[in-house]
Amino acid sequence: MEERSIKVEVRAAADGTPDCIEGYAAVFDSMSDDLGGFREVIKPGAFTRALEAGSDILCVVDHDRTKLLGRTSSGTCKVMQDDRGLFFRCSMPPTQLGRDMMALIARGDYSACSFKFGLDPEDDEADEWEEKSGVIVRTIRSIALLGDVCPVLSPAYKSTSVKVA
Repeated sequence: MEERSIKVEVRAAADGTPDCIEGYAAVFDSMSDDLGGFREVIKPGAFTRALEAGSDILCVVDHDRTKLLGRTSSGTCKVMQDDRGLFFRCSMPPTQLGRDMMALIARGDYSACSFKFGLDPEDDEADEWEEKSGVIVRTIRSIALLGDVCPVLSPAYKSTSVKVA
């Protein structure tokens, strides 16, 4: 699977105690940083196939499956696509990891998000590679598998941010 990064936002519970993170794991038509000789753009609707598949999508820290924060199968993480991009909301666990991540995100130490995905190798329309003004750009149109959304230290997109509300 491939990983990409973007913004998350922290919200507060009704009593004022933060208990969730939410944000956009991908923003449509936003150019990534250099990903090793190329950049990429994700087109609107690219996550439709993956989300319709109903797979269990994890919310973890830095793509580490041993640092689980939530998952769609348990209802502790919601992932959806809207006009802006791939949105997620994760209810943080009342564990040391959950409390630590809330503190690190609130302080701005974790200020970005990423996602792990896979394309269908049989789908010739899933992505397209082209050179634009001397830069190789990969345009992703259809993602077949979505593995995770997560706070990360090294995002693929510079426009990421996080805040406590």
